[in-house]
Amino acid sequence: MNKKLNLSLKDALIKKAMGYTAEETVDELAPEPFTGELKIVKRKVTTKHIPPDLTAAKLLFEVTGDKTFDLSALSDEQLLAEKNRLEKLRKKNAQKMQ
Repeated sequence: MNKKLNLSLKDALIKKAMGYTAEETVDELAPEPFTGELKIVKRKVTTKHIPPDLTAAKLLFEVTGDKTFDLSALSDEQLLAEKNRLEKLRKKNAQKMQ
């Protein structure tokens, strides 16, 4: 598989495993009275938080080779430390893609 694609897929998996914030834009269009050309008359931007996905986290650990990792056995502090580690990994992969 292409190295950039591989990094991109890994980055997407990390993002889904950790959760993320996304913006959604909805435009309302109306025709101009004289030309009939569509023009944006109203724009609504909504920010949504996508929560972490446990299935993606499990898959991430399988892909990285840590198949014995059990998330339920971790304390809150350990989960936070793992989240921080994954975020650093995601940023590192994003820099490689540039």
